[in-house]
Amino acid sequence: MKHTSLHALSALLLVSMVALHAAERVDVIANGGFEQGAPSPLVWKANPESVGAALSRDIAVKHSGEASGRIVTTNTSQRAWPAWEQKVTGVKEGQRYEASVWLRVAQAQPASMAYLSLDYRGADGKRVSHTMSRALYGNGDWMKVSAKVNIPSNTVTMICRLILHGPGMAWFDDASLVRVDGWEPEPRLKAGLVRLHPTGVVCKESFGGFGAEMDPWLWNELHRSKGVTDRDTELIAARVREMRLSLARIFVNKMCFNPSQDHRTFTWDSDGMRSLEHTLRLCQSNQIEAILCPVAFGAKPNHLWDGPAAPGPDEAVQAWSAVVEHLIKRKGFTCIRWWQVCNEPDGGWTQRTGYDFDRFVRIQELMLAEFKARRLPVQIIGSGDSESLQWFIDSVRRTSPWVGAYGGSRYAKDLDVEEVRERNVAYLAAMRAYDPEWSKKKYIVTEFGVRAPATTDKHNAYMRTFDCGLAMASLCLDQVALGVDAASIWCLHRIYYSADNLMDYGLWEFKDENWKPRPLWFSYSLFTRFMTRGSRLSQVEVTAGEDLVKAMLAQGPEGRFLFVLNLSYGDVDLAAETGLPKGQWVRYTYDERVKQAAADRPLFEPGSATAYSGELRDRLPRRSLVVYQLR
Repeated sequence: MKHTSLHALSALLLVSMVALHAAERVDVIANGGFEQGAPSPLVWKANPESVGAALSRDIAVKHSGEASGRIVTTNTSQRAWPAWEQKVTGVKEGQRYEASVWLRVAQAQPASMAYLSLDYRGADGKRVSHTMSRALYGNGDWMKVSAKVNIPSNTVTMICRLILHGPGMAWFDDASLVRVDGWEPEPRLKAGLVRLHPTGVVCKESFGGFGAEMDPWLWNELHRSKGVTDRDTELIAARVREMRLSLARIFVNKMCFNPSQDHRTFTWDSDGMRSLEHTLRLCQSNQIEAILCPVAFGAKPNHLWDGPAAPGPDEAVQAWSAVVEHLIKRKGFTCIRWWQVCNEPDGGWTQRTGYDFDRFVRIQELMLAEFKARRLPVQIIGSGDSESLQWFIDSVRRTSPWVGAYGGSRYAKDLDVEEVRERNVAYLAAMRAYDPEWSKKKYIVTEFGVRAPATTDKHNAYMRTFDCGLAMASLCLDQVALGVDAASIWCLHRIYYSADNLMDYGLWEFKDENWKPRPLWFSYSLFTRFMTRGSRLSQVEVTAGEDLVKAMLAQGPEGRFLFVLNLSYGDVDLAAETGLPKGQWVRYTYDERVKQAAADRPLFEPGSATAYSGELRDRLPRRSLVVYQLR
């Protein structure tokens, strides 16, 4: 994708899940289920890097049909990326392909990974670029991974590879590589009028609201040294109040309260603790529910239970419960409602700490017992995974007696919003399948966002774009439609994690750019402000929307709100049933005008629309999010 501009790429992939209404789909992979060929599958070949690995057709383990393709590697394998591969010829620049495969991994190390890769080759046979799907790390049962791509320039052939990187055994089945003929990069509705009909079907009786990660370092000495003043923090506080956040996830650095790392001697008046208290005070005064999540950036060992002299679960739990008790009982921060073991434990926590999954489970059991013993009204959010559906499944199976919710990080990889929806479906299904008390538990997306190719924590140009705000709106509507209880974006604004680590995620810039809002701030704030905690969310049927229009109805403390997202590249005439004989609707719009907006423009610039005879008529701007409020 390196030959495609960021703006063009984001626009193309944002509408990837809705631009297929006029397209023909042709699967160019042969023998995707490994059904033909014995003993070796037809068409599939072992790539040249498979020396030392064993590749075979397996009739004992399969996702469907009679067989699968298996790869077995060991610590002595000579190559690190063995793969089944097929070559596709006749590919052309700009063509649309959608690849997927079901995979399973066993007897693997935690860092081993199985995934799908598309390799683009030029006329000289050299790589132009490549695309990777999401990976299954470590061991895991059958999981579908996918990638949606547009062929980059100078490509004449494409190689589809099913890869196991690292020791273990992997099975691949039901592989597909679909060419989407007639795909429209800038789709427009064919119908002249889109109709919206509230169905009365409730997605969530009482939604927990949208929030943001509020990293608690803005008030520390480091940020003072970067020029942050009281006037700056007052500006941040004013924006938080205006957004009406419902939820905040807050990282807690163990070094701010236990610099000796003895797990027993606590310092409550450190620079870090004072900054944390400022953050919690902001939550407390704005009725924002806080999730505390232990981390320790820049500290060695990385977590309270890390290092050669890492404490056992009992010592770790005693230390963390003492911090929570201090903050709630001594400081009065009753906004603290949730606790997590750590951030994204499946991303390397077991490797860093030397702990195994049993200890991860044990910590949650002990922590709940401590909360009860200390009479702290705090619940635990289980799993916390970033990538691994298997980690989530194992967490549901093993920790259900002690957690009040499950959650984790849910990012749209390479801007594939639809893939996040599919993953959330799988996570919610796992809750229902493996927790007998699932109906009493919440599913909280503790961190979410949209990532463009080549995005890093320190370099995130995409998050400054109008398209990012539109993609996040689509992701928000998808999540609530599935019944997600609450969701928190990463993160509120750019902030230093350490002296030389300025994170490039956030709704607005840092002080060096005068806290300039990004377009995403205007888009996401429509959700935080009007789809608040306690809102009743219900489905809206869209007629003639061709998957380019999404809608949701929210009934909250401030009234009735109709959310409508138009992903079409043309204006859309709208007719929405209101059930009211007549009513005046206030309209809030996020559209391409935000690109030219001044930095100091108001967050909400209302317009108006009128409903007559039970029907609201309006015209939606191209590529826009519109929220109608009945007053």
